[in-house]
Amino acid sequence: MSSRYQHTKYDPYGSQGTEADRHAFRPIGFQRNQELSILQIRNDVPKEIAGVQWIAFGPNAFNGIAPYYTNVLDTPSVYRDTKEHFDIKNMYWLTQAIATIVDEHPFRYSASVEELKQQTLAAGRHILLETDSEVEKLTGEELQMKLQKANDQTAKAAYDAAMKCFGDCVETGALQIKLNY
Repeated sequence: MSSRYQHTKYDPYGSQGTEADRHAFRPIGFQRNQELSILQIRNDVPKEIAGVQWIAFGPNAFNGIAPYYTNVLDTPSVYRDTKEHFDIKNMYWLTQAIATIVDEHPFRYSASVEELKQQTLAAGRHILLETDSEVEKLTGEELQMKLQKANDQTAKAAYDAAMKCFGDCVETGALQIKLNY
């Protein structure tokens, strides 16, 4: 969902083709994407834990997607409590900050963004696999509470990966400011 015609003359960030070529087609991962959800019903686990919602905020070219159990009573606050104005403690605004920095020089920050994507995905998958095996005998509210704790862990891992990416981008970009000599 983050494709932008990379490595072709149609990549809006690329150097191939003409300016007209680079803007001929709308990329899938364009700036107005603010949230991505993929709903998954897994067929290899009990039905009580089968539902997973994969969530990412911000432009898909610059975010990481993480899996969350759906059989829960609440959403992790870092995702749930989006404010109208910028708040770095909120995943939506953190991903917007990353996109704002990276958009101007995507190749400069590509390693940081790729690390964000990989770390978020790996941490989420690890927590899912661990939790799936830990909840085999749980039911009802006890199960939901355990799944909620797993979601909280996933949200923390995703937020920490995004904060690291943000910090890396700021540190890298600070060295490139035009007023440096």
